[in-house]
Amino acid sequence: SLDDTQKLSTKFKEKFLDTKQKLEDTCLNLEKTQRTLEKTCTNLVASEKHAKKLEDDLHQETKLKEEYNQKFLDTLETLETTNIKLQESISREEKLSGEIQDWGQR
Repeated sequence: SLDDTQKLSTKFKEKFLDTKQKLEDTCLNLEKTQRTLEKTCTNLVASEKHAKKLEDDLHQETKLKEEYNQKFLDTLETLETTNIKLQESISREEKLSGEIQDWGQR
């Protein structure tokens, strides 16, 4: 009957509109998801650059540490050599001082 057909048509129309709304909501959610993924990708790229910079900084720091360590060792060696020469000078000075005292007593 016509009444049944109208009821069926109304039901079909309601289902159609409900499905259409669900599809629109899904599309909006997909767009949000896409924006989130794009932000995540951007953040990942930034994190990768930051990690690379940290790696470069660490490499530079290690290099500087090695250079300063070598300079320290060189300075230590110079100080040791200077100390030896100073001790030798003090010994010569004491020897000469002793000889001068001997001459003074003669």
